[in-house]
Amino acid sequence: MNTARFVLLATLASTSICRGAVADSNSGPGLADVPAKLEPWLDDLPTKLEPLRPRSESDEDRMLAAVQVAVGRIHFQREQLLQALHCFQRAFRYDPASIAVMTDIVPLQLALSRHDEAARYAVIGAHQQATDVDMMRRLALFLTENLDFEGALKLYQKSINLDLDAKSDLNAASLLEMGRLYYLTQQFELAAKAFDVVMPALNRPEKYGIDAKTHKRILGRADLTYALIGESYLEIGRGQNAAEMFRKSNEAQNDESKLAFRLARVDLQAGRHQPALQHLQTYLDAKSDEEGSRPYELLYDLLAKNEPDPDAAQGQLLVQLRILRENDPTNRELAFFLADQLRLTTQHDEALVIYRETLETGADMRGYLGLVDILREREQVDELLDVLGKVTSQLGTLEPLGDQSVRIVENKQLLDKIIQAGLVEDTADEPGKTASVRLACGLFALQAEQHDQADKLFQKALTATEENREETVLVWILELFSAGRYDRAADLLQQAIDDDTIDVTTPYIFFLLAGALEMDNRTDQAQEAARKAVALQPDAPQWRSREAWILYHARRFDEAYDKYESLVKDFDDDHSTTLRRETLRDARIVLSNIAVLREDFDTAEEWLEQVLDEFPADIGALNDLGYLYVDRGKHLRRSLGMAQRAVEAEPGNVAYQDSVGWALYKLGRHDDALEYLERASRHENPDGVILDHLGDVYWQMGRRDQAIEAWERAVSAMQQSENKSLQAKISRKIERREKLPVESP
Repeated sequence: MNTARFVLLATLASTSICRGAVADSNSGPGLADVPAKLEPWLDDLPTKLEPLRPRSESDEDRMLAAVQVAVGRIHFQREQLLQALHCFQRAFRYDPASIAVMTDIVPLQLALSRHDEAARYAVIGAHQQATDVDMMRRLALFLTENLDFEGALKLYQKSINLDLDAKSDLNAASLLEMGRLYYLTQQFELAAKAFDVVMPALNRPEKYGIDAKTHKRILGRADLTYALIGESYLEIGRGQNAAEMFRKSNEAQNDESKLAFRLARVDLQAGRHQPALQHLQTYLDAKSDEEGSRPYELLYDLLAKNEPDPDAAQGQLLVQLRILRENDPTNRELAFFLADQLRLTTQHDEALVIYRETLETGADMRGYLGLVDILREREQVDELLDVLGKVTSQLGTLEPLGDQSVRIVENKQLLDKIIQAGLVEDTADEPGKTASVRLACGLFALQAEQHDQADKLFQKALTATEENREETVLVWILELFSAGRYDRAADLLQQAIDDDTIDVTTPYIFFLLAGALEMDNRTDQAQEAARKAVALQPDAPQWRSREAWILYHARRFDEAYDKYESLVKDFDDDHSTTLRRETLRDARIVLSNIAVLREDFDTAEEWLEQVLDEFPADIGALNDLGYLYVDRGKHLRRSLGMAQRAVEAEPGNVAYQDSVGWALYKLGRHDDALEYLERASRHENPDGVILDHLGDVYWQMGRRDQAIEAWERAVSAMQQSENKSLQAKISRKIERREKLPVESP
């Protein structure tokens, strides 16, 4: 056969496995599938070869990967970069160990301006033999900016491993950045090792061919860089090295008080208590607040070293803190630390005075938390309301109060006083409560599920001010959402829109309204609101997705499918923001779910494949695709690995446990499968599918009664399920197997 005809056949055989078709390792295209109209071209059909052994699943995967790579190369040569990328991505999933695939994928993604996507693949492939060092460093910087420190570290390490012969300044910069990232992720030993390697180049740059300009660029802010290195050394007990770095930091930016505090910490770690006190005193005498509360915590540690009685050490601390505050009355860090210590030792009167005085010079959540704790315990309602109002006014929520908020709700007597105080009508003798105070009272009522009182308090808050009405309404609506009061949230938001309380030029307002209406089962109104959001910003997929979600939530699956599919089609080339890509990822997952309900499993798999093309480590998609494969008896070993990755990421997720158990069952490992499925079903309301799988395992193990019981529970659990065909299938399974003789599993 001539070369042209061979290429033609290879192309025909392979293009069906590219994106848009579903690859089936059990029924791939072959010579028997050559169209009849091509037979005249083939005057010498090759003899079919019989393999010496059947292909394993791994063999199949490698073959499919090779075909995808070949087709990808053809697309690349034709400058069809996107099609080439899709083929390479599929090849990567069939054969993740393929070095060639990974070296193709990332450069293509960068060429197509898919930077998020490129970074994901680069991190996954960091252990492979990629060779583009500059690309790795660019992606590492990108990941750092996106706060993916672990991913950035992998790329920096790989770049250094590959760059042994490159200029030292590049490695020096990478090592410094690695040390910083290790420090931020609290991997202090590794941070110190990175700094140990780079320090010779920083100390003697000329020896490493680094000129003064490059040295300055690598070092950045010398005071901060050396201080960070010193902190890393101190964390692992290398005090002498830490002190050296702290002194170098001080050479770059002279601050003797800061240096003294750092050296005090070094002395304390080394057990040199008297020098530590002397250094600390130098810092305290400077009346600095740059180090926050840490110097006063260090002072207590030093006092505790000399005084074994904790109460006596605490008493000495308070004496010294009072003296310090007399000499430095404007130091807010010192004031709040002293007040907190007084509060913890129940010296509340003095603590209240300090909190109040300090808050007069500026709002601070530390002071508010201290005041709320004392006033709550004393049930001083009037002042407590004033503080709560200030918190609500500045933050729009009481969430930062944390446990204090919970304790107020749990104290029914105090809660009733707060609610009643908020409801009191204004009088001539007593000015009315501010809007923020009434809103705070309403938030507590809502948290306590006193909904009627909450509504009254909100209305009072709204009428108490002409300013910030929009903010007040939005705060309340979001709290109603959190409380599950969607009907009230929808009505209130619509009213605010109608009376111009809220800016109706913002798509988010109608997006929020649409969600509240749909959760209250007002689907048609929800659709109308969603369309208004889209009209305000038609080029944003997040607003378009709301209309599709409404239809999906309303179980109008055919309409939802069309909307989601249109969304993906219209925005699939838009890689401008992470939010837009995540919106399309979610759309594809829903499209897969709908396809499963339609029992169109090929399409369901393809949507998930597309998710993994872009998000190769997406745990949900890995699990769902693996489960679909297993349920159809495909790619069992690969699917088991996919599900196991999901369980490793979320060990408590019962759906992921079920997927692993089901894959093990299909592989004939019944004992291992039973362990996962029993764990997945071991809670109050287990899923019907999990119980069905558990019954199958019991049956195969000869545990007939347990199997039938599990299936009966599965049918009961599926009463509200959309999957009626599965429910009927399990019922038939029970009926058929109950008729079998006991000795015949």
